[in-house]
Amino acid sequence: MQWGRRIVRAWEEGWMELPIEIGDRLGAAVLGAAPGQVVVGDSTTGIERIRAKGIALTEFAIELADERLAELGVSVASPRDPARRGAHVALAYPDARRLCRQLIERGVIVDFRGPDVIRFGLSPLPTRFLDVWDAVAATEELLS
Repeated sequence: MQWGRRIVRAWEEGWMELPIEIGDRLGAAVLGAAPGQVVVGDSTTGIERIRAKGIALTEFAIELADERLAELGVSVASPRDPARRGAHVALAYPDARRLCRQLIERGVIVDFRGPDVIRFGLSPLPTRFLDVWDAVAATEELLS
């Protein structure tokens, strides 16, 4: 994946190279878009800002889980220290496999990690804070 290595290098160099070229490749492959219709970029551009958004998303998810899901039997299984976690949040629940399937049926992107963990991947570029809110709300609704 030469373009993948080049996009990472572009981020490290301040995201000044390749947004249109990479956008054309991703746009055609993922969206079926014509050349010039997709430009890869984001208001969080810059690796430090991307990491900061990842931390903010996961902190928000953990806060919501503590406030809205703890009383329903869900506990945060991810490290609380942002320096010790990536841009995902793991939630433990006794019947995590079933809950994971139900969330997927509702369009929430999660994966199951045995024996009792649901992992929410919060990739900083495409994930909005509203997406986190909606995922926690769907979880809460399924458990209520």
